[in-house]
Amino acid sequence: MGQVPAQVVKKGLWVDVEKGPITGKTIITDTSTGNIVIAILIVRTGFGIAHLWSIPLFGIHQIRANGQAQDALFRQQQALLRTQPPPGSLLMDWLKLV
Repeated sequence: MGQVPAQVVKKGLWVDVEKGPITGKTIITDTSTGNIVIAILIVRTGFGIAHLWSIPLFGIHQIRANGQAQDALFRQQQALLRTQPPPGSLLMDWLKLV
């Protein structure tokens, strides 16, 4: 199948009604605009994943915090969880504490 000439392709946002209003949304652009859209989506995804990591860390910190007196190792672990480092740093720092 050959390519369709760019002059006859309608550019913009449209909805494929067979797929529904959510999953059927489609954007048609030229190549340069498409590259910009992809770059923006990659940056937004990176921010989302970075902030998503803080949710389980906060949950672990809160589950472990029971208000009772604990030793210095426990307090160091809690401080490490509270600072919310990236996964690799958390693992290495946790191993250093052990």
